Amino acid sequence: MVPKLSSRVVVRLDDLRALTLRFVGVERGSAAFDGYLASRTTGTGPRLDPSGLVDLDSIRFTENLLAGAIGAASARVVIAASLEGHSLSRREAMAMLDEASEALRFNRTLLQSTLESVPQGICAFDADFNITAWNGRFIALLDLPPDFVRVGLPLADLIAFNVERGEYAASEFAALLVNRDVATQSWPYLYERKRPDGTVLEIVYDRIAEGGYVSTYTDVTERHRAAEALRRANEDLELRVRERTEALERAKAEAEQANLGKTRFLAAASHDLLQPLNAARLFLSALDESLHISASSGGVDKERNLASSAITALRSTEHVLDRLLDISSYDAGAVRAEPFEFPIADLLVQLKVEFSAMARERGLVLRVVDCGLAVRSDPHLLRRILQNLLSNALRYTPKGRILLGCRRRGGDLRIEVWDTGVGIAAEDQKRIFEEFQRLAPGPEKGLGLGLAIVDRVSRLLGHAVDVRSRPGRGSGFAVTVPLARGAGTSLQRKPASPAPAAAERAMTILCLDNDVTILDGLTALLGGWGHHVLVAADADGAMLAAAASPPDIVLLDYHLDGGRSGLDFLDDLRQKSGRDVRALVVTADRSEAVRKEAGARGCAILSKPVKPAALRRFLGGEALSRQFGAKQRTSPA
Repeated sequence: MVPKLSSRVVVRLDDLRALTLRFVGVERGSAAFDGYLASRTTGTGPRLDPSGLVDLDSIRFTENLLAGAIGAASARVVIAASLEGHSLSRREAMAMLDEASEALRFNRTLLQSTLESVPQGICAFDADFNITAWNGRFIALLDLPPDFVRVGLPLADLIAFNVERGEYAASEFAALLVNRDVATQSWPYLYERKRPDGTVLEIVYDRIAEGGYVSTYTDVTERHRAAEALRRANEDLELRVRERTEALERAKAEAEQANLGKTRFLAAASHDLLQPLNAARLFLSALDESLHISASSGGVDKERNLASSAITALRSTEHVLDRLLDISSYDAGAVRAEPFEFPIADLLVQLKVEFSAMARERGLVLRVVDCGLAVRSDPHLLRRILQNLLSNALRYTPKGRILLGCRRRGGDLRIEVWDTGVGIAAEDQKRIFEEFQRLAPGPEKGLGLGLAIVDRVSRLLGHAVDVRSRPGRGSGFAVTVPLARGAGTSLQRKPASPAPAAAERAMTILCLDNDVTILDGLTALLGGWGHHVLVAADADGAMLAAAASPPDIVLLDYHLDGGRSGLDFLDDLRQKSGRDVRALVVTADRSEAVRKEAGARGCAILSKPVKPAALRRFLGGEALSRQFGAKQRTSPA
């Protein structure tokens, strides 16, 4: 109930403001009255009296404001006295103050209960950093004696107490708020402190609007433990990942080393096997030609048949070694692709000529579908892929037909080989590209290296190879090659001029090889063709032989004893003789480096074991060149 306004007393708003400030404080009272007056001036409610006199709303506002500080009853008495225009009696004043004290005690009890219910430690300070209030959690978290903290205790004394009992580490003194310039301090101020018992406290200092400071203390030990556990788990995981990565790298290195060792073994073993095979091939070729001459003059044919059978057996062995050498060359990275654009029809024609006869021998029909498109690839390596696919189709097709054709797919050309053979189970279609895998018996035995070579060459060229097959229904292999932008360069060779007869092209031939048996075989073969043969097992002997009888042609082995190569000898021979001596490198080393080194000196290469027909074609071309004085080189093909 608001007291009635006396007609004898004039009360203004400034009087109510002054009265309020005496009880609730200047800062709080001014802020409250300013807000109230602003709402009466700009709000939608009734406006203030222009003369500044109070009305019922302003009296009610003032009473409510005072009730928050001294209680409702006391506020009513104070407002009534102010409106009646007389001072309070002593008894009334005592009653009013008792009620106000009771309100203050209630408010303090409520505040303390609230502080005690908070799980954080709280401590309040005045503007000089003297303690004004705290809760029990603050005492517990800092492990302080119950009677140590009191109202008015300076923060500096609290810090000194903690320093004395070894509460702080040396690095933590910089984080303490004492002796800091609070005017320039950024608020709120936060730091963490680890107590000697392992507890980690998060401490936050902030300013209070009425002046002074409040600090909160939060136990974040579990959070730190969880973070530490996560850090250790991450470190353990990183360690395990690193260990496994290192183990995988070691395993990979060991596998690569083992594969490299296998490649080196194949290369070395094949080279060592090719040497005696080359000698045997030369002897048997010489014997075969000799027996052929004897048979034509009335001699027996039995020995000639035996020699032919031995040559056939050697060819099979050479074929196996060729495959092994191919595998080792691809694995060692010795083969380099040299792609260019060419008509695919040129390659298809060559394959048709090469495999038609073999297909007829097996009672199979080989159909090659012509294609007018051009592709970009290495024709020699692409031909090797298709040769192996066709050979595989012939081997595993007991009856029926084989188809070689092309399909355009966007910017690519799929070259496909289809057969009506035994087929391949789905679970075996990846395994067939591994070495020595023979999944089904065929009309003739093989080592299972053909598709392994296909896999390596296709990866070298970047051409995808895929297979589709059904057991008992046949198989289809396809290699995808990019199409050319133009017509490409033709692979067809100009027809070669016929070589002159052996008797018309007799030459002096110097043979340099560190294997004496091979030299004997070359002597028998070349001598049978009517040539004058000089042989030497080392560079010094070859130089002496060349000085005594200058050769027309030099047949060189690349690898000689003493660390020098046959091409080094050729350089010396050309320099000492002062002429461009023709030479042919005969070697079991099929690396690209040797081929390029020989090409740089204008030399052709024959791989061991030497095919007599290829050697004869080379010598025939050189004889023809010498006869007509032409500056040409004839490839042994």
